[in-house]
Amino acid sequence: MKKFCFSLFIFICFFIRAQKDSVLAKADSSFNNGLYIKYSDWRYNTPIHVDSITCKKESASTSVYTKLDNNNYITYTRKGKTEKVHVNSVWGYMENKKLYVYFAGKFQAVNYTGTICMFMILAYRQTPTFTMNTPNKHYTYPTNKAFQPFLISFYNSAILTGSPEQMCKLLKPDPELYQEYKALDKEKQIELMKQYVVKYNKLHPFYILK
Repeated sequence: MKKFCFSLFIFICFFIRAQKDSVLAKADSSFNNGLYIKYSDWRYNTPIHVDSITCKKESASTSVYTKLDNNNYITYTRKGKTEKVHVNSVWGYMENKKLYVYFAGKFQAVNYTGTICMFMILAYRQTPTFTMNTPNKHYTYPTNKAFQPFLISFYNSAILTGSPEQMCKLLKPDPELYQEYKALDKEKQIELMKQYVVKYNKLHPFYILK
């Protein structure tokens, strides 16, 4: 009994300390505008302000996007230290309460921000089409464009392909929601993925570390 009470006391102390060390986030509205050189800059909400960024092709615009789009390299100053980085190495940025992450050669707008983030890319995919006008019936593969979802866990910097398998992994901390999603057939899992991202984020708000 004493051991249980001591463990409970330690857990409560840890929980109270965790609450003091973090702030409940409200999607994009809790994040400051600026540049995230790496994932941890977003995680800790410590972006580099646009005024601290200089580049070769300067403009009158105060937009982070304009600085990144018009240059291959940028120079920034943080805590008195100046560094030069390639635009392609930047993790992302926040502008007008919208998160953008660098992926597949460009900055992608994140459609849903929360414990699970989600964005869509219009990509080419191979769609099989049955060909009837040949002696031996076979499949041809014309190229079509389709939206491909990608997922990011707020607590992990990895960008994951938005497959039902990856979605199941991200939902596992919530057994009820996980089982509900897993019980759907694969077509429904793909169709309802966005809804389950929203559901999970409502049930599991995320915290920004101070």
